Amino acid sequence: MFAVFSFVILHSSRLLGNKKTLIFILIAGSFGLIFEFIGVNYGIFGEYFYNVPDLLLGIIPITVPLTWTVIIYSSYIITNLFLYGFGGEKPRYEHNLLFLVGFLVLLSAISGLIAVNLDMIMDPVAVSPQLKQWIWVNGGPYFGVPISNFLGWFVLTFFSTLIFRSYESFKAEDGKSPTNLGLYTYAPALYLILFLQPSVQAISTNNIEYVLIGAATMMPFIIVPILLFIIRKHKNVT
Repeated sequence: MFAVFSFVILHSSRLLGNKKTLIFILIAGSFGLIFEFIGVNYGIFGEYFYNVPDLLLGIIPITVPLTWTVIIYSSYIITNLFLYGFGGEKPRYEHNLLFLVGFLVLLSAISGLIAVNLDMIMDPVAVSPQLKQWIWVNGGPYFGVPISNFLGWFVLTFFSTLIFRSYESFKAEDGKSPTNLGLYTYAPALYLILFLQPSVQAISTNNIEYVLIGAATMMPFIIVPILLFIIRKHKNVT
């Protein structure tokens, strides 16, 4: 996770610049930390506790802010790759206010769904009897995971990206299609890594069904953005 987080910092610095990278990390990392702290202590999206070493304040893994930053960043960048692939631009404040708000909400919702689809494999693997990295007190209908957990993933990613995109919308130059669009193709690769890690764990614990679910939910967000990028690049060439 430290290696992947370092990659995110370097990638974001090239793509967004140092200032916006810092702002993004502060938003995503802080939201992730607060979300987990409230979740463990108050069980808003289901009661659970961690069963791993190196816990921050005795309740949360120290890698939590890093992990959430990586997840939210990959969701944000893949959404942008969709946006640019369809020939669109980031929403800007100069747009009609109602259109601006609707556009920001739509893009943030897409990012939220991208994150949720990752958790379709991550959570079942982590709570499997062989690993038990965290434990849901009352279980749930989805391989022992409560449905409210996925709502929590969506809410966290949605509001993190919504806040950051709202900040971006006040920067007129940020809405334009980037000249270094190729950098965005690293996002599906990052998302693929996030898929492969729990897949290896699932295979090693004889839970191949989790891999099948993860492939069905995550692969469209890996393949389709790349396809859109290729189509757009081909059009620009011809």
